[in-house]
Amino acid sequence: MSEYLAPSKVGLLALIQLYIEGAVPNNAILPVINFITSYLLDYDLSAPSPVPTDQWKKAEDTIRLILSAQRFEELLAPFAAADGLPGRNLWDRFLEKIWGIDSLHTLHEFFEKLPNLLVRTKAELREITERGEKPPSGVLLSRNSPFGAFVRKCHLEFSKLQFDHVASLWRMFVKYRQPTAGYWRRRNPHYSRLSFDSVLLEGQLEWGDQTDEIAVAAYGSMLLVDDQDPTLPVSSDDIDSLLEFQIAQVQSGLITLLDVYGGCQTDLGRVRDQSTVEYQGSVPETHGEQSSRPKLVTLPQVRLPVFAGERNKIN
Repeated sequence: MSEYLAPSKVGLLALIQLYIEGAVPNNAILPVINFITSYLLDYDLSAPSPVPTDQWKKAEDTIRLILSAQRFEELLAPFAAADGLPGRNLWDRFLEKIWGIDSLHTLHEFFEKLPNLLVRTKAELREITERGEKPPSGVLLSRNSPFGAFVRKCHLEFSKLQFDHVASLWRMFVKYRQPTAGYWRRRNPHYSRLSFDSVLLEGQLEWGDQTDEIAVAAYGSMLLVDDQDPTLPVSSDDIDSLLEFQIAQVQSGLITLLDVYGGCQTDLGRVRDQSTVEYQGSVPETHGEQSSRPKLVTLPQVRLPVFAGERNKIN
């Protein structure tokens, strides 16, 4: 498992490329920017102060994005591509991007070209001038912008990966992209069942019937219809972010519970230090004095939130 990179981040990079290339039409610019920003910064441009329900929906959308390319389809399919052929929408242009990454070699090239999306530094501009070349024009990302920082981070993290981790990222990306194969082949009939890997496609003339055996050796059971591979296309960074969200929701739910019944300290440190609180009952009275705290806190009755669409509930 990679510490930072995952197939969903490759998809976000491809979407940023489409934006810079001018493929995103005017009516889709704000939804696309908001989609990327909400994932990178945990901030929604359309709802700067989200309510808890919106936060849960965003968490569910994030999980769906990590596990499946369907979130990209829901975003992009309604919009026509600004630079595409008639009848082709932004989802088609996005698939063209990700299906263009058709080998481990092209995955390397994809990440090596990421710095081309950024504004050049003074040193880089000086080198370009000395070589007699023209500086790049068009839309470029500021190196310190959220998008620019994300691109630089991905480029750096990829350069640090060992070969086996790069190969693992490639296999996870193939598996992440594979559910879109049926639609992509309908749109592009010349794509065959081996088009997901150009090495296999080009080598089948030499390898003949052994091509399938080589494919299984390289990709394991993930190419089979009844694939039972439990590996998920996530990174350590994705898992950390989701755990932080769950912990924050559990903490906020506990604080809300204590506030509702009143009289109890909302500071979690104080709640943790009070050894007199019993989880199987109410707050007991101390001997010799009357407690002013209500006997209404019954923590076992609280259903803590989970990622199945369930919200905080107080029974």
